[in-house]
Amino acid sequence: MEIETISMPELVCIGLSVRGAWHELPEKVPAGWQRLFAATGDAEHFLEVSRKQPDGAYIEFLGFLASRKTEIPPGLERHVVAAGRYLRLVHEGPLAEIADGFARLHAHAAATGVRLGDLKLDFGYRRGLPDTPHELYVAVEQAPPALGGPAPGSSGRDARL
Repeated sequence: MEIETISMPELVCIGLSVRGAWHELPEKVPAGWQRLFAATGDAEHFLEVSRKQPDGAYIEFLGFLASRKTEIPPGLERHVVAAGRYLRLVHEGPLAEIADGFARLHAHAAATGVRLGDLKLDFGYRRGLPDTPHELYVAVEQAPPALGGPAPGSSGRDARL
């Protein structure tokens, strides 16, 4: 699979957050998926948004794409992923090997001098968590905004990922 650099628009997502240390995620994330599937009756295509925190823990946001007008089901929350540039790879192996796909993206960035941010996107989750193709994205580090201009995504009341 070829790695490419693409631009993504702002993404509005509805779902739930799971927080834990790296070694806790294999237990906490599948349990989070089950809670999300139970709370979302008609959603079919899901994504995971991952960000390592300064304290070393990870926040995994499990959700689905929505519009700003989509009603938020009880117990879920809305988050907005800012528009940006990403390295992208299609992973067609088992779900258990997705981490290997992200490792390939990081190795590619290191080999080509691309600086990556800490945000990862993973599209391709389905109910029951079958081994379906996944699109993996790692944010390319953005230059800071120019002085005097608003920070990207500074308007609105939604949480930012």
